[in-house]
Amino acid sequence: MVNDSVENFASAEHCNSYSDFFEKSLDDFLMSKNEEIAHEIEILKEVNNFRETNDDAEVRMVQDELMLPLYAPGDYVGGFKLIKSDFHHALDNHCIIETKTGEILIRTLEKANDSENFVFNSFNHNTQSKTNFSASKIQSIIPIVWHRKMHNC
Repeated sequence: MVNDSVENFASAEHCNSYSDFFEKSLDDFLMSKNEEIAHEIEILKEVNNFRETNDDAEVRMVQDELMLPLYAPGDYVGGFKLIKSDFHHALDNHCIIETKTGEILIRTLEKANDSENFVFNSFNHNTQSKTNFSASKIQSIIPIVWHRKMHNC
């Protein structure tokens, strides 16, 4: 009977330590998530401010790693759409490129050897991604003039 009481007491104490650990872990997790959410809200305020203070501003989120280390997935980039006759003004610049199929690319815009095509080049030296595109397949080109990193490094 004494042994049962000792075992029950030990189990209860053990259970309390797990409970305390779980509560502390949960509190730490929730605090961390709250900080992440607050950080994301601040970033979205900056995105909204850029849009509100610049007529016709366009903002997109970087989706891939092809422009690392400049632009990382989750970063926001923005600028102003060029009309087709002004696409050449974006040459050798980092741009948001929207294709007519709806694909959005963040790349450096270069001129191809012929006058009808452009080359979208990645900046990331670990990948060699050059894509030739006909100007007729490009919906819009937005030279990047604004950048907000998702993570403060």
